[in-house]
Amino acid sequence: PLLILVITKHTNASRLERISALKAILYKMPNRGGNMVVATPYNYGDIATDFNYAEQFKLYKIKDGSIVTTDLVLTNGSGYFPLISLLSRLNVNVLVCGTLKAAAKKMLDEFNIKYVCGNSGDSDKAVESYIAALNGI
Repeated sequence: PLLILVITKHTNASRLERISALKAILYKMPNRGGNMVVATPYNYGDIATDFNYAEQFKLYKIKDGSIVTTDLVLTNGSGYFPLISLLSRLNVNVLVCGTLKAAAKKMLDEFNIKYVCGNSGDSDKAVESYIAALNGI
């Protein structure tokens, strides 16, 4: 089922209250949890250097410590708020990326999406290294 929610600035709710309301609804969507979903901001095989302008995400579905499937998702690269909202709608658990600004980190925390900064280069290798670290390899 598709859920469309509009929380406008015309309400008396603060930005944080609007984000909290959105989170509460998104967390009730089906398939939250289960298999782990890892995302990277993606640019021609590599981790995109600027998260705020990422035109694609590569999604990795992980099961039992292995990558099961990958998908590319197009974005409009229009800043961290819409990008993080998209990650939440896609049920992403972890973002493997380069650098993030403090505001983006705070919003990822609010949406309960973990982030692993300091990555660059090949997206697949970065995610494989993350999975290996989780598995203690």
